[in-house]
Amino acid sequence: MNHDCAAIPQLDADLIRRAPNGEVEAFAAIFHAHKRRIVSLCFRMVKDPTEAEGLTQDTFLQAFRKLSTFRGDSAFATWL
Repeated sequence: MNHDCAAIPQLDADLIRRAPNGEVEAFAAIFHAHKRRIVSLCFRMVKDPTEAEGLTQDTFLQAFRKLSTFRGDSAFATWL
């Protein structure tokens, strides 16, 4: 996996390299760094806190599955 570190913060770049290799702590750090923004976005769309939490979990599950497709052409938060 080749990520352009200039396009994403170094911390995210390191975590993104490590997470697909089974490093649970790396993906957990990604989750905690971005969860609040995703929950907020989901809540604005559905106006229901429980549904927003569920959509957030779905978002991160899908992100975990597709993390290897992130090329670093945009900010990780934008891709997410």
